[in-house]
Amino acid sequence: MKPTRIYTILMVSALLFALTACAPSIIPAPAPGAVLDTDARTASMTQDGITVTVVSDAWRYDPADVKYLFTPLYLQVQNNTDERILVSRGTTLLFDEYNTQYGALRPEEVDRAVTPLYEYPPVVFWGGAGTYWGWDDWAWGLSSGYPYYIYPHDYYTSQVIPKSFRYGIIAPGARVVGFVYFQEPEPIAQRLTVSITPEFSDGAASEFRFNFVIEK
Repeated sequence: MKPTRIYTILMVSALLFALTACAPSIIPAPAPGAVLDTDARTASMTQDGITVTVVSDAWRYDPADVKYLFTPLYLQVQNNTDERILVSRGTTLLFDEYNTQYGALRPEEVDRAVTPLYEYPPVVFWGGAGTYWGWDDWAWGLSSGYPYYIYPHDYYTSQVIPKSFRYGIIAPGARVVGFVYFQEPEPIAQRLTVSITPEFSDGAASEFRFNFVIEK
């Protein structure tokens, strides 16, 4: 293995270790009607025939950067009613104790932010390829950019989009699960509140509020 590649691997490993060492934990806190499992980082609530569960510190997928740059929360919504309900991104909110509101981001936005920085759009390159190809030589070719991949080394294994929560209609008796990605809270934030408001077909709504504390 070339020294350059060894050095790169060591630097990436050191960076991930440092991030892991200082990554804050998000722990469920008491809230009216919520059932907590602090060991599993789970908060669950049932009302109006709907069960909503939020799991914090649940991201164990590729890329690891997601949990350092954003706030991924695993969301489960079980519709136990006999009618359809709607869960939308606009009614899935995150607040801190200063009432700062953080947006629920689209999975594509998160995926793009943590994607390796390939050239975009695809471009023709010519020059030294030591750090790009893994050997010290000169080469030319077509370099692909996100989300286009041409060479095997461009294969992208991100689970951001496949693991995301699918907003929309939930049929009677059905359950939808997946990650919701919020903006990273401000450094001064110590408490968070998640608000999720499913809507019924007649226009009625049922708000679920979960509290969390941040341990740094």
